Amino acid sequence: MKTVDTYHKILVFDVETTGLDYNQDEIIDFGAVLCENRNGTCKPIKEVNVLVKASRPISPEITDITGITQTMSDGGVTQKSLAKTVRELLEEKPLVIAYNLQFDLSFVTALMARHERDYRFDCDVLDMMTAYKDLYDYPHRLENALERFDLINVSAHRAHADAVATLALLEKMHAVHDVNVYINCIGYHSRYGLRGPTFNHVRYLPQTFQVGRLRDFLNRDE
Repeated sequence: MKTVDTYHKILVFDVETTGLDYNQDEIIDFGAVLCENRNGTCKPIKEVNVLVKASRPISPEITDITGITQTMSDGGVTQKSLAKTVRELLEEKPLVIAYNLQFDLSFVTALMARHERDYRFDCDVLDMMTAYKDLYDYPHRLENALERFDLINVSAHRAHADAVATLALLEKMHAVHDVNVYINCIGYHSRYGLRGPTFNHVRYLPQTFQVGRLRDFLNRDE
């Protein structure tokens, strides 16, 4: 099994959207850090921080959460341009990482289906929320994970800032826990089920609030 330290490239990303429905809503903020493995050290080689034009009005609720206004979105790149950027970022099949990956990847997959229809996602993935939820007690929001490791995100709910914070969280967690066991595994709450596209190389498992249960299952199942 490949480990975080053996991937040539790692892509950590985050999105902000017009809503929660990946079939109807759109990405309005995309942030990513592409890293390269250099002698076992993850070195950022490219960063993306773009606002994106939406085809529907941005609600006051989304502006309250993200700080992104209609004017800011109107001045952003097109959805098609973002899809091209995403394709370039994924070209060398990096390990793809996010916090609550299923949500973010659902929107990216929908974006690519609209504008890069011949693209098929087949990168390995690591969901930092799945790992954190299995390693630590509730609550499990990104800000809770960052606080536990004394990390500060001064621009929460902006995509680039959240991506940078998730990369810092990966480095902190990986220093004290073996997160490799969670590669290509996405946990979901059994009460709410799994939403969004699925991929054959990823395992989707119901996840409880019992610390270590998922890790024990994965280790036993190897």
